[in-house]
Amino acid sequence: MVALRERQDHSPRSVLAEVAFYWLPYTHEILNSDPQAMAIVLKRPREEVIASYLKKVGLKRNHWSFEGRSQEDVWNDSYPDYPGSKEEAIGRYWDDYYERVDGLIDVFPQRVILMKTEDLNDPTVVTKVMEFVGFETPDLSLVGKRFNASE
Repeated sequence: MVALRERQDHSPRSVLAEVAFYWLPYTHEILNSDPQAMAIVLKRPREEVIASYLKKVGLKRNHWSFEGRSQEDVWNDSYPDYPGSKEEAIGRYWDDYYERVDGLIDVFPQRVILMKTEDLNDPTVVTKVMEFVGFETPDLSLVGKRFNASE
């Protein structure tokens, strides 16, 4: 999720952007209280997300279930608790996340946009996103380049 809003000082760089999944629980309140705020939500395929989390945290962490949590892990409170295996819990988290995003789009259709992560490589989509947030058409010379690609 990318949350955007105008900075108070209205400087030439007057847009703030934050990229983090943990903004989702607060996004409705942000959009409701700040008419300039908007959100761009990136969506990766469910199975890719599950595989990525499993690779990243391996067997040592299970933020998604109290059964597998370490009391010392500071990230635990950032995740909901789901029953089942780690893989099932991550999948459920993905389902709930995008259900919540769909709800935001229903309430704020002009201020929340959902796009596939891979579409960031498409100049047409990037142009639409830049127009969505109010920028003039950007230099798209880097669009389509693969940065941090796992392939």
